[in-house]
Amino acid sequence: MSRFLACAVAMLIAVGMAAARAQESGGVQINADAKNIVNTATGGGTAVTRVGTTTGGNVRIDAHVDGSVTTKAAMGNTARTDIGSSKGNTRTSVDVSGSVVTDGRTRDAGTYIGSTTSEVGRAASTNVHVSGSVMNMGGNLTVGGNGPCEGFRDGKCCLEFYLRRCVIARHPKPPNSGCAPGFIYSLGWCRMLSDYTHAVSE
Repeated sequence: MSRFLACAVAMLIAVGMAAARAQESGGVQINADAKNIVNTATGGGTAVTRVGTTTGGNVRIDAHVDGSVTTKAAMGNTARTDIGSSKGNTRTSVDVSGSVVTDGRTRDAGTYIGSTTSEVGRAASTNVHVSGSVMNMGGNLTVGGNGPCEGFRDGKCCLEFYLRRCVIARHPKPPNSGCAPGFIYSLGWCRMLSDYTHAVSE
């Protein structure tokens, strides 16, 4: 896989990605190798780049990028880069020989390299090496630690699942005012759902 160059309203590049499922001991092993990756979404769309990622647990991931990874959303919308990230207690190794750039500017950018949403702390035996710069313009950055996402909905990070729906933003309700437009109020928190057309199965 030598080089990706993509321009679209919504573009997803995925290399070595596994879907969520029940994992047996030993689980799924993912080995992902890529060279330079450039992923650009135009027209206000979403750009998502994933290399060696999984939403399952108990897996071993080896993600190697022989070059740089650039993810941009031209109109300042969502741009997200996941390299060797997972949900669960995984054994992870990530090596990127170039730079990692995620540019969402005025809206939402997320960069997660060798990160995990495991509740027991860092993924076991996590090793992350990036030779170049890691730049995140407009959002969250996690390298070799715990990322915030409990899952994903249309490329958006779900901070939690509330009433079986993806919550992409949340904050405590201000004491003397209501929640901002687009947020719902419940139990002291203002939550923004990704949309109302889905429900996560239990």
